[in-house]
Parts: sequence; structure tokens; C-alpha cells
Amino acid sequence: MTARQLPHRHLSVRVPWHDTAWDGRVCEHPLDNSACLRLGRIAEERNDALEVSIAGTKWADLSPVDLPPCASERAGFMASSARQIRKVHPYASWSEHYKKFKPTTFELPAFSADCVPFRWMLRENADTIAGNLHLDYRIEFEDDIEQQTGRKTQWVQHGTNQGVLLDTFFSAVQPQRSLFFVYAKETPMSDDGRRVLIGVGRTAHVGKVVPYEQDDDTFGSMLWERVVGHTIRPDRSDGFLMPYHQLIAACRETGDDIAEYVVHVDDEITAQFSYASEHVSHDAAISALVALDKGVTRAATKVAGNWEHVHAWISDRLAEVWRLRGPNPGLGAALEALGITNGTFVAYELQAHIAENQDAWPVTEKALTNPAAFGLDEKLIGATSRKLLGSLTPERRALLELVSRFDVTPDQAKRMYDLAFRKKAGIDASDSDIIANPYLMYEADRPAREPVSVLTIDHGVFPDDVVRSAHPLPEPSLVEEPIDLRRVRALVVDALERQAVSGNTLSSSEQLTLDVVERELSPACPLSTDVLAVASETFAPVVLAASMADGSAAYQLARYAETKSRISRTITKRAQGKKWPIVADWRAQIDAVISSPVNDEDEERARQEKSAALEVLATSRVAVLIGSAGTGKTTLLRALCALPEIQAGGVLLLAPTGKARVRMQQAIGQQAQTLAQFLITSGRYDPDTGRYQPSNNDPVQRERTVVVDECSMLTEEQLDALLDGITGYDRLILVGDHRQLPPIGAGRPFVDIISQLAAVNPIPAFPRVGTSYAELTVPRRQATDDDKDSERTDRLMADWFGGGDHASPESDMVWDRLKADSATVSVREWSNTKELQEQLIAVLQGRLGLSGPDDHIAFECSYGGTESNGWVYFNLGNAEAAERWQILSPVRGEGPGTVELNRFVQRAFRSKALESARAGGWKAKTPRPAGPQEIVYGDKVINIRNSRRKYYWPKDPVPLEYVANGEIGVVVGQFRGAGKKFELRNLEVEFSTQKGHKYDFPLWEFGGEDSNPSLELAYAITIHKAQGSEFDETIIVLPNPCRLLSRELLYTALTRQRSHLVLLHQGPLADLRKLGSPAFSETAARVTNLFAAPKPVEVGGRFLEDRLIHLSANGTAVRSKSEVIIADALSNRKIPFKYEEPFTGADGSTRYPDFTIVDDDTGETYLWEHLGMLHVESYRKKWEKKLAWYRANGVDDADNGGGPVGTLIITEDTPAGGISSAAIAALLDRFFA
Repeated sequence: MTARQLPHRHLSVRVPWHDTAWDGRVCEHPLDNSACLRLGRIAEERNDALEVSIAGTKWADLSPVDLPPCASERAGFMASSARQIRKVHPYASWSEHYKKFKPTTFELPAFSADCVPFRWMLRENADTIAGNLHLDYRIEFEDDIEQQTGRKTQWVQHGTNQGVLLDTFFSAVQPQRSLFFVYAKETPMSDDGRRVLIGVGRTAHVGKVVPYEQDDDTFGSMLWERVVGHTIRPDRSDGFLMPYHQLIAACRETGDDIAEYVVHVDDEITAQFSYASEHVSHDAAISALVALDKGVTRAATKVAGNWEHVHAWISDRLAEVWRLRGPNPGLGAALEALGITNGTFVAYELQAHIAENQDAWPVTEKALTNPAAFGLDEKLIGATSRKLLGSLTPERRALLELVSRFDVTPDQAKRMYDLAFRKKAGIDASDSDIIANPYLMYEADRPAREPVSVLTIDHGVFPDDVVRSAHPLPEPSLVEEPIDLRRVRALVVDALERQAVSGNTLSSSEQLTLDVVERELSPACPLSTDVLAVASETFAPVVLAASMADGSAAYQLARYAETKSRISRTITKRAQGKKWPIVADWRAQIDAVISSPVNDEDEERARQEKSAALEVLATSRVAVLIGSAGTGKTTLLRALCALPEIQAGGVLLLAPTGKARVRMQQAIGQQAQTLAQFLITSGRYDPDTGRYQPSNNDPVQRERTVVVDECSMLTEEQLDALLDGITGYDRLILVGDHRQLPPIGAGRPFVDIISQLAAVNPIPAFPRVGTSYAELTVPRRQATDDDKDSERTDRLMADWFGGGDHASPESDMVWDRLKADSATVSVREWSNTKELQEQLIAVLQGRLGLSGPDDHIAFECSYGGTESNGWVYFNLGNAEAAERWQILSPVRGEGPGTVELNRFVQRAFRSKALESARAGGWKAKTPRPAGPQEIVYGDKVINIRNSRRKYYWPKDPVPLEYVANGEIGVVVGQFRGAGKKFELRNLEVEFSTQKGHKYDFPLWEFGGEDSNPSLELAYAITIHKAQGSEFDETIIVLPNPCRLLSRELLYTALTRQRSHLVLLHQGPLADLRKLGSPAFSETAARVTNLFAAPKPVEVGGRFLEDRLIHLSANGTAVRSKSEVIIADALSNRKIPFKYEEPFTGADGSTRYPDFTIVDDDTGETYLWEHLGMLHVESYRKKWEKKLAWYRANGVDDADNGGGPVGTLIITEDTPAGGISSAAIAALLDRFFA
């Protein structure tokens, strides 16, 4: 059986991240490298203790048993010496039928990698690939092996089939001509999910297939590894690596963000950088080379090197690849779009008859007319197929040839060429439209599940001169200049789409110009704001003009202009609409849902504001209900739903996530849905693409009251789809805490709506209610700190990062409190990963009541296990316990990231369960470990994507048949008890949100080299994943530095616990404290225009929305409007001040007064404290405590003549809110005349 020769392709090779630059040594700091754990073999086999003990050692100096598992994952591709590789067949250790295969050795030369094309070796793919390429591949051979072994596997098993597939795959890789791209799935430099380009060289040599040695002559097996040498060397003479390790060190010194220097694989070519080794098309190679060229330019600003030579090398390779690509990379896809079933195969076969950089169509036309003359089986091209090309009209022929200019898939080609597929995809463009503007193939295809990329079209429209001069596009498709208006519009659309991913719904002309200019294109687009202004005349209807607050030009995708219009119009009209004439004893309604008596002034105030808020919600046509955790939003909603008028009309409860839906349903006691569940039936949510969109389908007219919880997580498109999808409702109530993280997606509609409602109708200090606006400010979770007159420490911490205008006067005291543990907060510091792990073990032992660091029984019982006779069983019905405690981290990668933390905790406390599952065999009680994280029976897990699940138990009552992203549960099966005989094929998971039901997750879902299973370990989860969840206790791990930290992220993390949090922080707490400044807001950094044109202002090197922060005239970001007035008054008088400057008293504790003023002439120090809610008794008591501290430390208020250390200036807001500018002026006259 022989392989088929494939057309020339390049090769991608996956390597794990390695901190010694892949030079054939053990990592210098193994515990800090969690990025490599993304690969299943490394996650399963890495021995942390061993690697720490031999850190930095050359592999050549180690015995084979001590080699790290990354040695088998190409982590030594830059090793300068050859080594022997001994491979053991993966089934030989447990299958009688595979024991015949002996350990087999092959040599891996210096500067080479053992490459495996895993996608080709998967049965489900291999059968299709072999069929499409008409390979001499025998499916019956695979069936025979399955019958012999009695076991079905997902991989190709027969050696003959393996050899055909491997030889065919590597036939496309040609020494000296094929490029050798190296990439990693994960690195410590960025949490961005895209692949990272490590480097590129040329392929030097390709080895031969190596069979396993065996004892008999039955079916054989091949080593899948194929040795491929490359030309990359440390001197960068013929290829190069990106200098990431030097960049990391340089960025640590300068404080720059290393993520800015990472070169990612473009999303549209990710499939070609997957499955360990894969073919890379010429177009994808061009994209990767251009991206690397830009990356080298950035790296050269930080790291010295022969980068001019590297740029020249890249330029030479680009010229070569363009010649190899030629003018028709999409020939096969175009033929399939035409209707030729085997179009891709025909195009492969014709490559031998098409010269380098030759127009493929003359040869193709002859081959379709006379297949035999070109060695084609005439059965492949039937009589009808032969007539197709000649039957086309000139316009259809022109469109077909145009489609072939682009490296598109057959499905993409069909959407562009075939009228029926075009209409089905909702593409409103004629043949002549596409011919006149090829970039429409990108613009119109954006909603597709796998859309055509703008880079794909750009490569076809603007090939290198070697292709362009020989094969220019005919008119009217021809694009002659880099700033052609058609190209500019497409690139503007692309830039705006990328801005939307970052959360922005529009872009200023200046930012848009920079985004286009910096796009990795060849040739670059030399856009200017003047060119953009001219081009903007052609943007409609895809892009619409907008403006910034200063009147300068801005641009917006049409869909965001539509969401802005619908949302702003609906909210404004309903806020201005007539009130519903509902009359009730609002206080009585509140008292009815709260069983406890009023026992203090704060509880009385809490009920007063709830009563006022209830009236707003009941009588308004639209309303926002905001408040931090523990203020009683859910209690208020229960009271609302209990009103007879509300009950009569019905209530629709919605939430953006499944987790939030369940919490809402449990708290209010009524059925709730996710937005996706509600909108999917009317076509306003597309599960294939995950898009929320308006629809021409009839909206739902049912319940009269619509309540949406966790609205801080809503994108503009989600809210717009909801408003488009409901009609005939009386009231819409948007509920949430706007200080939490902004949504993953474009916009911040909840924050913008709140800002608009508060601006139109100023909100009094108490109760904070107004037109369509209700805010709860009094937290009523039981205080558990030792001092009953003090605020809980965990609340004070959250207040520091989210308190704003209404922060407690004690909030700055929290940093002193953190020096000792309290009833609600414990703090531990760590400096490196080893210390973090030691601290984590100690914390878990203490908080969970473990008898010691190896008490796995108590650990497993802490989240739902039941102990019996020394064993722990995970029975159905206990999954709610999974939310008793939770480890949180802002990052996934690195030592303090969730990947490494989960692995560490699992191996620390569940090693016995893991070893038992690994042993397997018919005596096993539980399934083998699943996926790269080795999930086993009894593990705590999280579902990471919305999915319908067909298989569950019990069948009655019927569960949701749906598991949402973010739901946490426990693996409760399969468990094969004594006397039971069944195959262990599934993990069975009970989720805390669906108590009493378990869902099947088949083990095959976790298989494959590039699989992305729906389940991950959940002993540690990211703070983003925790949004919308609550736990009894949390353990928050905060690395330093951490580029992802923002005030919203910290506020979200600090409000997830009900009773206690442990803060495990790296470095000084002072670094954390500064993040409480509005300058570190993630929400305010977004650019939106929902109700008003954006007005970005620069704060600390970042641009933030002026309406969402409090910025003084001298650029100081403060916490309230009143503080702005004070700061501006000081600036106007030219009185220098410092904001929140630490003041340390004689007792050693520190406070952070709002303003510190030192009068150099008199030597007097003034500390200015502004008080926002002094009229509230509990607030006043806390202030009096703080005032007493000042006096005890030599600072007194001016009315008492000041103190020996300083004079305290005290101002306060009126009960209605606000401050008198005249009063401030009088104070300044008094002290600083």
C-alpha cells in the first residue's frame, strides 16, 4: 500500500512552554511553569518534587526514567546534541493483544522534533481524509482489530493504515522549501486563549516511518513520531525564536506588559496550528510570517540582537511563499462550490500539472473536459461535472475564478458563490456586487460560525508583486492602491470588530486609524485620519458615523448603532412614561417577607430604603435596582413578586448565566431562565455562533413583569435582543451590582443606564431612589467581626475598591486591620510558588478542619463526600456542598493560576483516587482519569460552556437537560460497586444548581490532542468564572505583578464569600491598595455611546470615561463629586495637595485622609476628611471612632485649635447630597488666606 504525494505545505509543531528556551534541560523553575500542563501527558506524568530537585539539569545527564515528560512533547527541539528516544506502545502495558510490541528506539538528531499529526490519526478524521484523498486505506483492517481485541478506540490501529496516513501527511513537507513553525498552546505571558508563535525556520530533513518491533507477524503498528529537522539556531542565521525569555525579564524591570510583545496565531488559522503537528497553507504561512515580522519589530525595542538580518530573512521567505502560493489557492473550494463533489481532490491532483505561480484555470478547464489526459479517474468527474464550467455565464465564471483567488474552505466558497447558500446565510449581495468588491466576502460573512477572514481576502486582493504582476485581478475586482476605499472599509470593519471583543462599541477616528495601521498586513495600509474621512463616505450601511463628546469623528458598526437606538429609546421612553397606579403599604410588604424584628437603627434604615425602592419598582415602566451583596436585592424582589398586581400579570425571571439563573430561582422561589434559553425559541439567540441578535420573528407577549438579574454581565447585544424579543410588558427591572466586572463582550449597558438615570434625576443621599432608580446601601449580612460597632473587615475591603460616593469612613482602616486575622478575613503573604503551595495547604487544613496535610477523608467530605469504613463516597444529593469553599485566582496560567492550583490540590488530597483510577482494568471501581486535568470520581468540577446534555438520571422528574457555563458540581459516578459488571465509559456529574440529577460526560469527550472538554477541575476557578456565584468561604490568590487586576476584579473577588475570606497575596499589600483608585477601572476604560457621546480623559496613562469617574481639574482621580469640588477649589487657589496620602500615627497604624496639605510657610499640616453620610447614625459612629483615633495621634479638628501633629479639616455632604462651594471657599479663606 502506497501513500499519495500531496501538494507542498508547511508544518506547524506544538511545543510546551519551557523556561530554558527548549535547549534540552529541565526547567529552572518547574513549579512556576503551569503553562506546560495544558498538555495531558505532562499534566499526568510531571513529578514536581523530582523536577525541582534536578532543575536546570541537562537531559543528557539524566537516566531515561528521570527525563521530564515534556521531553516527549518536543520541549528539546533546540537541543544541540542528538539523543535516543525509546518508545513503548501506549496499549502494551494493559492489553494482551498489544504486548507483542516491544519498546522501540529511534534517534532524534540535534535541532529536530518528533512530529505527530494527531488529527490524521483519529479514526473519525482518518476515514474521511482517506476517502477525500482516495488513499489505499482499509477500514476493514481497523474493524478486524476491534473484533480481535474486543475494544473500540478513537485512534487508527493497523500499521498499514498508519503508514499510509503518515507517509501521505509528511509527503507535503519538503526539505528547504517547507517552513517549520513552532507554537505553544499556552504561555505564562498572557491569558489570551490564542496560540502563541514561538519561532520559525525551514525544514531541514524529514525522517522515515519507524515500525514497532514485534514478536509475531499479525497486525503491526507504527511509531507516529516522524523526525523533522529544522534550521533554527541561536544565532538566527536561518530562522529564529522570538526572544520571549529576555522580554519577560526586561518587562519585569520596566513594569511593561509582556502581553504586548506576544505574537499570536490569528483566529482564522488556528486549525492549522492544532493537533501537535499540522499542515500550514501558504496563506496561513504568510499571515504567520507577517505577524512574526511585526513581533520582531516590537521585540527589538527591548532586546538587542541581529534583528535587521531577521527582517531580511522573513522578507525572503515571504517572497518564496507567495511564489509557491500562486494566484489560485482556493481552486479546490471553488470547484466544490461549483458542484464538483471531489473538487478538493481534483485540485490536489492537478498541482503536478500546474507550474509555480501559474494560473490554474486553463489546466483545470482542460482537465474537466478530458480527465484521463491528466491521470484523473473519470469516475470522479461525471458527465454533468464536465459540462459545468462551460455552461457558466461570463459573470458566474468571473465570480468562480474570483473565489479561487482566496484560501477559503468549501463551505465558505459555497456561501460566496452559490446563490442558495448565500441566501440561507442571510448574505444580501449579488454576483456583481461581490465581483465589484471582493471584500464583501469578508464583510457579509461575519455572522457565520466559521467566517471568512479579512486577511484571507486581503491576501487574494493584494498578493505579493510576484503574483500580482503576473496575474492581476481583472476589473472591476482590481484593487490598485493600499488605501483603496473598499479595502479601507473592510479594514475599518475588522478593527471595529476587534474593538468590540475588547468591550468597545465605537472608536474614535484617531484610534481607528492606529488600529488599521498597526494591523499585521502586507502591504500595510497607510491610513490617515484624512484618508479615513474621505473613505467614510463609502462606509454605510456597514459602518455608521458617530462622534466623540468634543465633536471629533468616530465610527460604529451598524449593529451597535441599532442596539444603541433601541436600548436608549426604550429606556428613555419608559423612564419618562406614566407611572403604574399601584397603591400599597410598602413598608408592610417589606416587613411581610422579613421574619426578623427591627433590632437596630441600620435595620430600620434598611427597611426604609427597601420600602421606597419597592414603590419605584412596582410603579415604574423600567427601573434599575442596584446594591452590593448583602443589601437585600433578592428580598426586595420577593416582596415585589408577592404583590397581587404583579402576580396577576405574571413574572418572567431572567439571568445572563445558568449559575445566576439558578441562584435567582432558588432565592425568589419561581422558575427562571437564562437569556439564551428564553431567546433561542424566537431566533434571537444562535447557539451555533453564540450571537444575540434582533429577529423578524414575533416577540414574546406573556408575562407583564420582566426581571433580569446580574445585569452587570449583560452586553449591549444581549440587552438589545431581549428588548427586541418581548412586547406587551408593564415593567422591566434590571438588577445587579454595577461595581462588579463589566460583561465579556461589547458595551456596559447596565452601568450606562444607571449613569443616565442618575444624571437626569439627581438622587438624594437617602433613600437613594428616583425616577426609575432604586439603590440599596445598607448591608445586612450578619456582622461577625469582634467589634460589633465596626464594619466587617471583608466589607471594608470591598468598600475600598467599590465604595465610591458612599464608602464607609472606616474603609481606609482596613489596611491596618489586615495585619491581624479577623472573624471575616485572614491574610497570608507568599513570595514564590513553593511558599504559596505551603500556605495553601496550611489554610485548607485550618479552614476545613483537617487533621493534617494528608487528611484526604476530611478534605473530600468538605465538599460533599460521605465517609464509610475509611472510604469516601460521593452520593447523589450532596453537590450543594461543593459551594462551601472556593479558591479564586485572577489568572489561569503560571504557578498562582487555576491550572496549577487545581493540579496541586488534587495531587495533595486526592492522590489515592487518582492512582486508583489510573490503574484501570476490570477490577477498577471508577473510570480512568479524563482529559488533560485527569478528572476522576469525586473531583469538584466546573462546566465551562453552555451545552445541552442528552443523558442524565433520574429521568423523572425531567431536569433542564441543559448545563450552563459556570455551574459547579461533583463527579458522583460512574462507580462500580461489588458484584457490578458494566463498562466504565462516563463521568457522571451532579451540579449544585441541579440537585438530585446527574449528567453523563462520556470519556471520549475528553480525548484527542486538541480536545477542549466541557469540564475542568474546580478546586480553583478564575474570578471571572465566580461572578454570579456565592460561597461560604473563599481563598483568594493574588499574584504580583498581575496585569489583569482592576478595581472591578478585586471588588468582585471580595464579594463572593458569605462568611470568611482568606487573602493569599504576593508582595506588599500597599501594591494592592493603590488599585482602589478609579484610575484602575476596567469598566470606565470602555468606549460606548449608549446615551451620550464618549468623553475619554487621560488618567495615569489610561483613557477613562469622564462620566464614570470623578476627576479633578489637575487630573487627580478621586472618589466622589464632592471631593472633585474640594480638589478643584484647592487647585484654583494654587494650594498643593496630595490625595489619600498615608498618615501614620504614633501608635503605628495608618489612615488615608482624603487630602493632605502641608503649608511650607507655617510648617502646619492639614488633613482634610470629607464625610458623605454623616446624617446616618451608624456612619456617624464609625466616623467618631476614626476622629478619636486622629485625636489620640495628635491631630484634632480646627474648632478645637488643631493638634500638635496636624489640623483636621472636616466637611460633609448635606442630607440631600452634595456640598456647598461657598462653604468650601470660606474654609479656604479661613486656613489659607
